[in-house]
Amino acid sequence: MKRTRKILGFLLALCLVLPIAPQYLYAKDYNIKLEEKANEKVQKNNGINQENNNSAQNNNNENSNYSTEGTNPIIIIPGIMGSRLFTSEDCNDNTKAWEPNAGWFLYDIIMLRKRLKAENHLFVRSCENQQKYSEGAKGGYEREYGADGTYKTLVDSICKKFPNREVYVFSYDWRKSNSISAEKLNKEIQKILQETGKTKVDIVAHSMGGLVASSYYSKYGSGKVDKIITCGTPYEGAPSLINAVMNWDVLGKPQDNIGKRDFYDLVLGTLGGMTRKIKSSFDGVVELMPTKNYVSKFPMKQDSWLPFNIGDYDLSYKEYVKRHCNRIFGKERYSSAVNFQNSILENGHNKLLNYDKSYFLIGTNQKTITSIKFQYSRLEENYDGVDRRYYETDLNYSTLGDGTVPYYSASISEQLDKSQYYSRTKVANANHGDVVEKKECIDWILDVLSGNSDKRSLEKWSLQNDKSTVDLSEESLAEQYYAVIRVSGPVDITTTKGNEVLSSDKNNLKLKSKYGRLDLLGRKRDTKMLCLDENSDINIKLIGKDTGTMRYTIRYFDRNDKLLDERTFEISVTKDMVIRTGINKDKDTVLQIDKNKDGKVDEKISASKNENIKK
Repeated sequence: MKRTRKILGFLLALCLVLPIAPQYLYAKDYNIKLEEKANEKVQKNNGINQENNNSAQNNNNENSNYSTEGTNPIIIIPGIMGSRLFTSEDCNDNTKAWEPNAGWFLYDIIMLRKRLKAENHLFVRSCENQQKYSEGAKGGYEREYGADGTYKTLVDSICKKFPNREVYVFSYDWRKSNSISAEKLNKEIQKILQETGKTKVDIVAHSMGGLVASSYYSKYGSGKVDKIITCGTPYEGAPSLINAVMNWDVLGKPQDNIGKRDFYDLVLGTLGGMTRKIKSSFDGVVELMPTKNYVSKFPMKQDSWLPFNIGDYDLSYKEYVKRHCNRIFGKERYSSAVNFQNSILENGHNKLLNYDKSYFLIGTNQKTITSIKFQYSRLEENYDGVDRRYYETDLNYSTLGDGTVPYYSASISEQLDKSQYYSRTKVANANHGDVVEKKECIDWILDVLSGNSDKRSLEKWSLQNDKSTVDLSEESLAEQYYAVIRVSGPVDITTTKGNEVLSSDKNNLKLKSKYGRLDLLGRKRDTKMLCLDENSDINIKLIGKDTGTMRYTIRYFDRNDKLLDERTFEISVTKDMVIRTGINKDKDTVLQIDKNKDGKVDEKISASKNENIKK
């Protein structure tokens, strides 16, 4: 028996070591090779930089219509989770703590919870001039492109456009308060100006990076900063961050590489341990919660907690803070976040609004969460140190947003709609990631940095993309539609349009597509919500996972987010039952039910406009 136990113990230890060994066994040799590689690149880059200096005019051919005057160094500030974090100052692959990519070992994913604890001190790559590195792969001794190479297009485009200007990427610990990051930014700016002999820098900030820039400007003014460009910044917070904290969603998901990103969301959130407790401990995340201005415009909703149902009601800001924010994040931490939000305001709005050298890039025309309905459960226990009695049960969407940040938030409570800000504002048909990748967005950023922004003033609601003009006038919006589907019960839902898929099946999870998005809610993630184009070509299939009751609701909205129609089915389902339906607001909604999965329709149930069906 003892001998058997020893053998089993040895096998268990071997299983634990094997995933780690490939990554760490040759660490010493790897570092030696990395150092040799760095020396080679320094010599190579010296030649490249000299060549770039000699051919600066050629590098600017595609932008020759605009001048490139200006010598200010340029600092790029990533958004939430956009900076890579490391466990040591070496900042190499062996010490990464946050670098989401498909190359991670299982061991790295499992260690995520331990490495990212808020109390752990982590490191970022130093703020260096990226012009001295050649364009290439992310990480190592190449240019710094942020986590998952998110800022490669932006960094390379700026370096190419301005070969004689220094370009820096300001990496920071996004777990910490943006106020702390702003203090670090101040030190880096002083260092850069001392090293370059320049008097001011220009800033390009994405997402939460815009709040870092706002905090810097609030504390230190514009004495050492000239232009400040913010892209997709949640000035009034973003409800999607509540959804991300309460659920397992840890990454933004651009339109490309959808499958891989969704898979790693699930892995990092469940197996990796990015639990609600861990995410709610990050001060930087808390500061992204919807502000008082936002909640006054788009109230969060609440199901009645009384034994008898009195219906949904809107939460006041005070109730929203007390019942949800304080419970999710802790009263002290959330109070500190509110103090930060107030510290960057002037006359009720972000201070950058009235800085005449601040510029704003906003993405919109994407399906975006605008508010959340919470439900109360006495049955839910308080575990893992988190109060879970309240959970999400329904969502409101809008197409006025970039998929993450609602337009109201990115436009500083719609202040940027005023004509005096048109010349400093760019509205693009783009999602949250596209605002630092899409050509029209990059071109506008380069124009501003070149001093040519006045040549592209904005006409309200005129959005340009590569193929067409999207008219968002109120008249046009009222003629466009979208559908929201809510499904609860023991079923999986899959929608298809051409080759694109949305699916709640855990074996084929797909949460984003060009025609819509899928969100998972509820205590057990058993409520599915989809926001989809109103399109008869979208096919919907529901498959029963167990015996129970399915509640299927489809709502139609115009692009002003006005509810036009709501149809509800409440029916019994069994395991492997297949139900097919579609989307067409001008026709009855028909559920075609195949009860025994033989490919034949056994029953049809239909609902007309604003009809509720219960069987």
